[in-house]
Amino acid sequence: AAAFPPVFALSFLEKPLNPEFPRSRTILGWVGGQEEGMEDEAAGFQENPGFRELLHEAIADALTQPGFDQAIEADALQRGEGWLHITDARNVPALNRIGDPDDIIGTVMVQDGRVIASTYQPMPSYRFVVHLKRIREPRSSKL
Repeated sequence: AAAFPPVFALSFLEKPLNPEFPRSRTILGWVGGQEEGMEDEAAGFQENPGFRELLHEAIADALTQPGFDQAIEADALQRGEGWLHITDARNVPALNRIGDPDDIIGTVMVQDGRVIASTYQPMPSYRFVVHLKRIREPRSSKL
C-alpha cells in the first residue's frame, strides 16, 4: 500500500476550537499531502470554506463597531466617496493604490468619508495561500 504524506490543519489559534471536528470554522485549511520538494505551497493547500465564512462574518461585524480600524477609517476619510478595498497584510499596496486581487479580502462603500458597513462584500478572488505566502492577520486587533 502507498504511504501518504501527513496532512496538517492550519489555524491562527494555538489550539483551534473543536479540534476533534475536522471542519471547525477556526481552521483555515489543510496543508500537506503533496510530494516532498513541491515549490508552490498553494498547490498543497485545501481551503476550509467554513473559515472563509467566519472571516467575512467577523469583518462585516467589525465594520459596524466605532473605532474598528484607524487605517481604514483614515483611508475612508481621505477617499470621501467610492469603494475601499480591505487587503491582506501579506502584501500591502502603496498608498492610493489597489492591491493584487488575490490579496483583497473584501470591499466596502465609502460615503461622505465614512464606511457604510452594510455594503461590505467579500472578494471572490481572495486566496488564503498564494505563491508561498499565507494569509496574515490584519494589522488591526479588531479586524
